[in-house]
Amino acid sequence: MLFKVTKQYGRGTETIAESFSALAKAREFMQHEAKKDVQMKIQTIYRIYEFDEVVDELDTSKMEAESAPKQPEQQGGGAGKGAGFRPTPLGTAPKPKGSTHYQKDDEEDKK
Repeated sequence: MLFKVTKQYGRGTETIAESFSALAKAREFMQHEAKKDVQMKIQTIYRIYEFDEVVDELDTSKMEAESAPKQPEQQGGGAGKGAGFRPTPLGTAPKPKGSTHYQKDDEEDKK
């Protein structure tokens, strides 16, 4: 028998990756390539065809959820995921004509 292993990226077209005479070798190749894609975070779908019939299918997006190592939760009162240094654009904003650069100092002088 002739087994064809195809590879499909996301919503792209399906291309033939390899052809094998044994199903076991085709599955081994598919598993090996899928593990590499999971490590590189590439979502692909591998299929093994025997003539025009799909014998086996492997989706790396499903493997990723199962085999990805879990991130440890942060302990204590540290910054969360969304926290970080985000400067405001106020220092670079255009100023109206006639205004001074140090307006805060002028307010303190008036007191």
